[in-house]
Order: sequence, then structure tokens, then C-alpha cells
Amino acid sequence: MDKQWAIYCYSTCLRITPCSLTLDQKKSRREFVAVLSQLPPNTKDVHLAPLVQAIGAMAVNIPLSLNSYKPKRWAYITFKSQQMMDTAMEQSIALQGHRLQ
Repeated sequence: MDKQWAIYCYSTCLRITPCSLTLDQKKSRREFVAVLSQLPPNTKDVHLAPLVQAIGAMAVNIPLSLNSYKPKRWAYITFKSQQMMDTAMEQSIALQGHRLQ
């Protein structure tokens, strides 16, 4: 249950939250979130899937614009621990020739 926090459905990463989790367990799944910015235009969650796997993240979410429904140019990356998040944030990351921050 703790190994998989999300699944990909087409191009979207959907979070999995079993109803058997306690409130504290659910809260802990939102505790360590980093923002990845400077994404290329029209980047979808699934485009970041290899990166998410490589850095040990548990889920990714690129918010959509309310007006156009296009993906924004940043993503929320969720980690299991502070240590995993810190390790990932120390890396230099690029996607489609864009250096990400």
C-alpha cells in the first residue's frame, strides 16, 4: 500500500489514497512537496514520469489553467521523506533542452 501513491491514466498522474489510511497517514502523503518550475509549454504529467521514477518521487501534478485548461509551467512533485526531497533538489535537471528549477 505504501509502495505506490499514484497511477498514470493517459497523460495524467492520479493519486491513490486507500480509504483504509488514517488521517495522519493521508496527511503524511502531502507533507514533502517540491515545486519544479520552468517546464516547457504543454508539458503533461506523463512527460515527467521517467524523471519522477529516477528521483524516487511518489507522484507528480502539473496544474491546469482555469481559462484555457492548458498545463501550467510548473509541477508539484511529492516525496516520501524530507531526505528524498532534499536529495532530488540537489540535482540539476533538464527536460527537452530546458533547465528546470
